[in-house]
Amino acid sequence: MNDNFYVYTDIDGKLPQLRRTAWRSLTHRYYVRYVNNKPVECKPHNGQTLVWDYSLCRYIPIDQVKIVQ
Repeated sequence: MNDNFYVYTDIDGKLPQLRRTAWRSLTHRYYVRYVNNKPVECKPHNGQTLVWDYSLCRYIPIDQVKIVQ
């Protein structure tokens, strides 16, 4: 199954929010964007070094994903 979605988190990487479209939030500014269950874009929260790859069912280093400032 292929799926496209965003996972938003607060500044500490907690309180995740799953969204189908981009979301503008004052409290949840950090996100990982997934296309076909693979992370393709990330605005990492403080101290984040890994992201979950749903297509591989494991964490991958954040440097393998496009970082958004």
